[in-house]
Amino acid sequence: MEFKGTQKILIGGEWVSSRSSQTRDILNPATLEKLAASGVRYFGNQAEKYFCFPTCGGIGSLQRENLVFFGSDRKALAAGYRPCATCRPAAA
Repeated sequence: MEFKGTQKILIGGEWVSSRSSQTRDILNPATLEKLAASGVRYFGNQAEKYFCFPTCGGIGSLQRENLVFFGSDRKALAAGYRPCATCRPAAA
């Protein structure tokens, strides 16, 4: 499962809107729970082609337009994304 980041994203049947261009506003526990329930396991940075755990420290500064979601590390790798060097999702 892959979702392209936009101004509004559908999470668990609800549209989540962002007034900022950063992902920080979707990193609250309730939203992360909805993302997990919809099959999202990793956040990807489309501009730099790497993927992270949603709880990775650097993900809050990621620009919303560069945000993509992946349901598995295999899908992220198959799409040409490399594992984040900080949270190391491939090692988990």
